[in-house]
Amino acid sequence: MADGKFAAEVACMQCLLDDRTVVRAHRIYEGDETDRYRCEKGYVFGLDWRSPATEPQWPPPADLLDGLKA
Repeated sequence: MADGKFAAEVACMQCLLDDRTVVRAHRIYEGDETDRYRCEKGYVFGLDWRSPATEPQWPPPADLLDGLKA
């Protein structure tokens, strides 16, 4: 189990980095350390959870959203 219930939904890394937009991604595979996600635009990516999430990852934290405005 990579990161359980707190990581069922995350912000899409591809959309954040390429488009600077926040798009929800849903977990499609939960591995031992790495989960796979597909966003609402269809991008598929993996996240490595070496440190467990201690709070829900969706919606994204305010500091992430503020960083996109800069």
